[in-house]
Amino acid sequence: MKSILCTALFIANMATVVPASRALAQRDTPPAVIQKIAGKDKFQSLNASDYLVQFFSFQEGRAPVITPISADGIWLTQEIYYIRESKTGKWYTGHANSTNPKTIECQNIFANDTELSKAAAYQPLPVPPKGFRIREVTKLTDFPVRMAVNQNHFYILMVDGDIWKTDLATGKRERVLKGDEYLRGDGLTRTCQGLLIDKQNRLYISSNERISGPTVMNEVHIWRAQTHPDTGAIDKPISWLKTEYPWGIGAFNHGVSKLAFGPDGMLYVGSGSRTGAGEKGGIAHYSEEGETPLTANIWRLDPKSDNPMIEVYASGIRNPFSFCWNEKREFFAVDHGPDADAPEELNLILKGHHYGFPFQFSDWTKKPYPHTPDIPTGLKIDLPIQNYGPDAGGSEKKPISTFLQHGAPTGIVYLDKRYPKEFQGGFFVSQFGNLLNVPRAGFDIVHIALTKNKSGKYMAHVRKVLNPVARPVDLYQAQNGNIYILEYSREVDHGGFALNMPGRLLELSLVK
Repeated sequence: MKSILCTALFIANMATVVPASRALAQRDTPPAVIQKIAGKDKFQSLNASDYLVQFFSFQEGRAPVITPISADGIWLTQEIYYIRESKTGKWYTGHANSTNPKTIECQNIFANDTELSKAAAYQPLPVPPKGFRIREVTKLTDFPVRMAVNQNHFYILMVDGDIWKTDLATGKRERVLKGDEYLRGDGLTRTCQGLLIDKQNRLYISSNERISGPTVMNEVHIWRAQTHPDTGAIDKPISWLKTEYPWGIGAFNHGVSKLAFGPDGMLYVGSGSRTGAGEKGGIAHYSEEGETPLTANIWRLDPKSDNPMIEVYASGIRNPFSFCWNEKREFFAVDHGPDADAPEELNLILKGHHYGFPFQFSDWTKKPYPHTPDIPTGLKIDLPIQNYGPDAGGSEKKPISTFLQHGAPTGIVYLDKRYPKEFQGGFFVSQFGNLLNVPRAGFDIVHIALTKNKSGKYMAHVRKVLNPVARPVDLYQAQNGNIYILEYSREVDHGGFALNMPGRLLELSLVK
């Protein structure tokens, strides 16, 4: 099933019916907004009475709710369905159910033609920094999360577990794996957030599936599958690691995400928190235990093992969505702060160290919530790297640890000697942008230059290099130095939790 959170639920036994004369009229005369969205691409006018249309939303505890939609017109372009509601004129967008193409599952709603047109518009490309050029590779038709490459092919993982092969020269895309081919079909929701390919062309995927029961659980898998460099095909994934823990509180099941090989050849895995800040929640069937030994940390696994054991490498990291190593083999990870407006973080990761969550946020000494637990006696907490500006909230006079609150750093890549001198030895970090209705933060790519102070601690100097960028969710660094940017959606300003339409793949390449 398709939705922004990949909801897999029952299909209601209902039908959408409109008067035949009105349906025919809609098929013969597509609205101007649909023609504008389609542009040069073809579109199909579909008979609304042939389709079951459902809108997915969430109630308390993020439990999915299905609402049937009565449509007077349905149009298909760029693999996205556009549905106009018969009584209100509201618009919905979605995808066909993977097993029943006559069922359309919608996750976005727009009040009128103007709002739909605004949400569907792509942003102009940002001006690249000196020494780089930028181009659009392709437009996406579903919500992306990660990228990976084997010898010859570029792959994009979608949140629902689908994987698309993309020709970087032409932008042509082909779906080579469906999430339904390997994920459970009975989970309440599912999110895939990690993708990696090793030197043997084996592909790894991390997935999180919400499974109902007396206690709702997060069933976690790291899947492994062989890719084929000649054709780009992917064999059916096999679960290489399976574990579980109680599903998170409210919207805070950050889940297992980033996958990356370290310089030691081991596989490192980001495992986010199941709470926002250690709260109990109080929702029936959802555990009130707070964090577990498997959450809010970074794991290390042995890729040579057929039955890998989870080693917790570092702890107290709320949502380690991305990390990388520099040429000195030093390990850096970004982290997300809580709703309480603590800064987002960049941490130097050391084995066995603790980075504060849920006891301390950023370098704050105050408790952000009444329920914030006391720091355990004897626990030493490593503080984030301070940002001395000029961007992302920091300045020489008032540094912060590390990024402006709610910017949500998502991807990080190290810049070696292939890059212009002013960028060498630093990092590019993508910032997804705030989801809360607060002053704008993120929606950009920043460069981080690190220096050390007199005590040997790293200091960050952060400046924007691409702005605005439409919700960048991942960065991928190719062997030739090109950096690929995944835009999750199309907006460049906050809109609450409204993540409207799928974004693009951009290429930031070096000027030779």
